[in-house]
Amino acid sequence: MPVWASSSGDSASWDIVNQRGEEVLVGEAMLAPPRPAATYIERKTGPGAVVHWSLQPALWSAHAAGAWARLGASLFAAWRVDLGTRQPH
Repeated sequence: MPVWASSSGDSASWDIVNQRGEEVLVGEAMLAPPRPAATYIERKTGPGAVVHWSLQPALWSAHAAGAWARLGASLFAAWRVDLGTRQPH
């Protein structure tokens, strides 16, 4: 399948023909400038990183316990206020 391609500046075009020489596809594309090379910084790992990641589950559980404590204190405070406003029969 012959393909004729040409490019000029920032665009390219091509023609694709079948075996009888008839055009079956004509295309054009805008060419983008090349991307700059990606540079990666390798971070140094050491004992501090190991300790940080190994203590994460303890931190999560402490946050969860604090959230439950705040919820319980809030419910208890609302219950106490509700009891204080009721009049005996």
